[in-house]
Amino acid sequence: MEMNRPRRARTISFAFTAVMLLAAVGCMLAMFILTARRAAMEKGVQRAYFWRLAWVSAAVMGLFLVLLAWVVVRHLRQRLAPARGPTPTPYVDAWAESGRRMELEEEDEVLLEEEENEEDEDEDEGRA
Repeated sequence: MEMNRPRRARTISFAFTAVMLLAAVGCMLAMFILTARRAAMEKGVQRAYFWRLAWVSAAVMGLFLVLLAWVVVRHLRQRLAPARGPTPTPYVDAWAESGRRMELEEEDEVLLEEEENEEDEDEDEGRA
């Protein structure tokens, strides 16, 4: 969805999102390193649990890297795209369009009565 925001606001939004994703990648990398080191020191079941945690943190870090790549590619695609200005609205004669849409019956009783009343009034004014 394209929002009509100024370029500066989009750049700030991109920078914030990219920094947050980089921070998340850094946290997952630190968690991977710490759990892998601890797994190397432990033996038995705890070693398996630490390795599993290390691999889960590596998978989450990979997911964050994919999201970061997607955000960067999207931002670059929007940034490098030619600027699109607003398109002018085509001119439409509203009165002609309403006249085209409004179709009266050939002999509308109300209109005929109004015309007769107007003719009668004109005759009365002419006599006076």
